[in-house]
Amino acid sequence: MKFLLGVLSVIIGLEGLWSAIRHRRLRDKSGWIYARLERQPLYFWVMTVVFALMVGTGCFLLLLAITDVR
Repeated sequence: MKFLLGVLSVIIGLEGLWSAIRHRRLRDKSGWIYARLERQPLYFWVMTVVFALMVGTGCFLLLLAITDVR
């Protein structure tokens, strides 16, 4: 379970980070832009940090799942 949660967290976090860094805007799954760096800089950077934390948490969960010894 930790492994699956870690993989999902890393994938979703990397997808959001890639969109934020490359396009300087955040989109939802339907394609609507809901934050641009020029218009909402604080919200944009807060969400970018949230995506980075998702990647970090996912990597931590993957590490726990891989090194789990029973």
